Amino acid sequence: MEAQASARPKTLVAFDFDWSLLEANSDTWIVQKVAPSLYAQIRNAYTRGQSWASFMDGAMGQLFESGVKRSEVDEAFKAIPLRKEMIQALELCKAKDCDIVIISAANSHFIETILKHYGIREHFQTIHTHVADWDAQGRLRVSSYHNHPAQPEADACGRKHTCPDCPSDMCKGTILAEYMMYDRIFYIGDSTNDFCALTRLRPGDHAFVRQDYVLHEMLSDPKNAERVRGQVDLWLDAEKVRDLFATHL
Repeated sequence: MEAQASARPKTLVAFDFDWSLLEANSDTWIVQKVAPSLYAQIRNAYTRGQSWASFMDGAMGQLFESGVKRSEVDEAFKAIPLRKEMIQALELCKAKDCDIVIISAANSHFIETILKHYGIREHFQTIHTHVADWDAQGRLRVSSYHNHPAQPEADACGRKHTCPDCPSDMCKGTILAEYMMYDRIFYIGDSTNDFCALTRLRPGDHAFVRQDYVLHEMLSDPKNAERVRGQVDLWLDAEKVRDLFATHL
């Protein structure tokens, strides 16, 4: 029996977080909820080419200066939408003995808080995301997953990437490449920063791409589409994701 179990094909399921697992963008959602009067100001502070981790670190600084406390942030996240059908999809993956990870440009505090609120943190083997820690003054500091600016060659954990197609702070393709020992990979995403991960998929792997979102638009370009060797399936809602897993697992 043990030999049979060890020979069983192993499947990895990799989720993007915002607008993929979650039915919102956690970064913009929290600003709109706890400091709506600052939303336009913070949004307009983003400069072209700026890393997202750096931008969100600045945004959290503005929230701190306006008096927003950690307790308000954590309480607000209790209302962020995550569809029950997506939780059912996760449960289906676990029932099929899949390993599940998150690869996201959100941050560790936001993701951990939301997953724990919904009671699904234990479903995820690993979370790859920007690091977020509360400092002694009560300000959330966000630092990049890859290529930390204080250490140009790598961040404090030794992570780096040199991918020319991805932002300096995270290459999802580099992260997914660490999981090629799996027999089959499913990747669920919606945005431009998910494209590099799709290019790492092999024949027999699957990309669940959110219909009418930016990643879908990118794949309408034949030059981009030909770089993706895995099977592409489109989805509009969490029910479709659940049904796709029911079909393919």
